[in-house]
Amino acid sequence: GARRFDEVTLQGIADTAGVTVQTVIRRFGSKEKLFDAVAEREAERVAARREVPPGADLRAAIEILVEHYEIDGSTVLHLLAESDRSPQAAAVAEQGRATHRQWVEHHLARIFGETSGTDRRRLIDAAVAATDLYTWKLLREDLGRSKEEVVEVMVTLMEGLRRTTR
Repeated sequence: GARRFDEVTLQGIADTAGVTVQTVIRRFGSKEKLFDAVAEREAERVAARREVPPGADLRAAIEILVEHYEIDGSTVLHLLAESDRSPQAAAVAEQGRATHRQWVEHHLARIFGETSGTDRRRLIDAAVAATDLYTWKLLREDLGRSKEEVVEVMVTLMEGLRRTTR
């Protein structure tokens, strides 16, 4: 997560892990396959980190999401920057976008009420944008807002969407 994909070498990976290059190759086959294995493991970790307990309210869901961004946001932003240069990074970024949309649809479903069709898709699109990593980045890193202020802004945006469904 700290270097460009094309700058990472098997030797560097082996040195960091305290093993030989041959061990890395034997275990993973290639740098690309190692990347895929790490991406799969991280996807599982992120899904667990972003899980919202049953019955949690909107604020609790947003707090969980923002906490994930606080921990992993910089790494994910690095990955997104790499997606133009690396097919592996592009695939992971695409999966991440799909996973975020599914998270929104599942954990913020009460926002969308009984809407359907195009109206529902529009509301989900708005909720995805309101809770996106780039929204966190804008508020937290670019504007220097506190974590609590980011949560408040995202909740405000989501509550505004809820009002449009009434």
